[in-house]
Amino acid sequence: GARGEQAAEIEELKAAAMGAPSPVRQAPDTPARSSEQKRLQAELDAALERAQQAEGEREAQHGAAVKMQAKLSAVTTLYTEAMQREAALKVEFDSLRPGAAA
Repeated sequence: GARGEQAAEIEELKAAAMGAPSPVRQAPDTPARSSEQKRLQAELDAALERAQQAEGEREAQHGAAVKMQAKLSAVTTLYTEAMQREAALKVEFDSLRPGAAA
């Protein structure tokens, strides 16, 4: 009766809480149930495939971002070096100009 069902449910909850596989009372496999399971499995498979594809795209974008950051860093370094050389040449040029304050 109802009391027996409650006891079975309590046993399931205890088993689940202790990490044991619960003795699931499985409904009989009806055609509607198995087609629903197939539909859900197909949806799950499709979602997993989309997730893997998105992960691959994210990795590719991350790789591109790392390369872009490296290029930007190289350009920044070259620009800084050019500015330093220009400043050094300007100081040297100014000191060689006739009438420059000695």
